[in-house]
Amino acid sequence: MANKLVLELRETAVTLGGREFMLREMSGAKQNKFYPLIANFAKVCGSVQELESQADLTNEQAKQLEDSRQLMNRLNEEIWTMILNPADENRDRITSEWLDNFANDRLGEAILHEQMTLNNFESTLGKLTAQAQKQAAILGTDAAELQLGLITAAPLADSITSTLSTLSGVSGAPDNS
Repeated sequence: MANKLVLELRETAVTLGGREFMLREMSGAKQNKFYPLIANFAKVCGSVQELESQADLTNEQAKQLEDSRQLMNRLNEEIWTMILNPADENRDRITSEWLDNFANDRLGEAILHEQMTLNNFESTLGKLTAQAQKQAAILGTDAAELQLGLITAAPLADSITSTLSTLSGVSGAPDNS
């Protein structure tokens, strides 16, 4: 009699803000939306930090900062929604207001870490980094800088988003439908 291999997506139960959630290992299609979302969030955060570090902003830069902060909030909501509601799009959406009341950076890091563990992210990141190394010349850096993490988040985010888009034909823009 042959052995039977049964594989299922892994899950971890979590309670946050009095609500029960089931973190689930994401399907390939969900990961192809999730990773570019994370990369874009890092890119926008870098842009916000850069603008905030400037002493005097022009009116145009102040508008760009405000727009970037709003985009960062929308991306944050989308990330939390994908993590906490990965298989049930009809549940109440996670909103910025709900996050402000029931989550913080520590909880977010713990939940994101668990989601990355469920998704076997280290293996995926290794594959993405290998693909991104091929694009190192385009980034204007050498493969060693990329491998050592010496380049900034924005070019790496662009590279990962570009690599995922190339591999899967998926846009890095969040899907808000």
